[in-house]
Amino acid sequence: IIIIFGVLRIEHTKFVRAPKRKIYEWWTDFQETDPSLSGKIIRNRRIVSRSSNEVIYEDEGNMLRVPYKDRVRVLLYPYEKWVAEYSSSKFDARSVYTLKDVDEGTEMHVVTEISFKGWLRPFGGIAKWGIKRAIEKEWNDYIKLVEEALL
Repeated sequence: IIIIFGVLRIEHTKFVRAPKRKIYEWWTDFQETDPSLSGKIIRNRRIVSRSSNEVIYEDEGNMLRVPYKDRVRVLLYPYEKWVAEYSSSKFDARSVYTLKDVDEGTEMHVVTEISFKGWLRPFGGIAKWGIKRAIEKEWNDYIKLVEEALL
């Protein structure tokens, strides 16, 4: 976790016991029922548009007891990576998800940069550990779900 000029950067790598193509298809199949997979963070999702190389959706959720509503644009690069750009009144963020074949599975590398807005900006440094913990928990839950679905 690094904070540079008000931007919180979280970087992590996960191993998933499933083929890269299957992981990509599972992870980028954005649906309005996805909030049920995300635990407590995302409450509602509405798909705005979808094409072969882009998905736009809106989420409502709660991160560290702070409610938010964001618009997400996901750029798809089958089957190597996808880039999600988040925009809300409370933060802007960008996540780059990269997949790499490794022995017996796939390595997923994720870099997320969050820039807080308004009254949240001064608290970014204080909240970084809670945000990292919430994101890590969500990621571990997703890894478990994708492995169960694909194995």
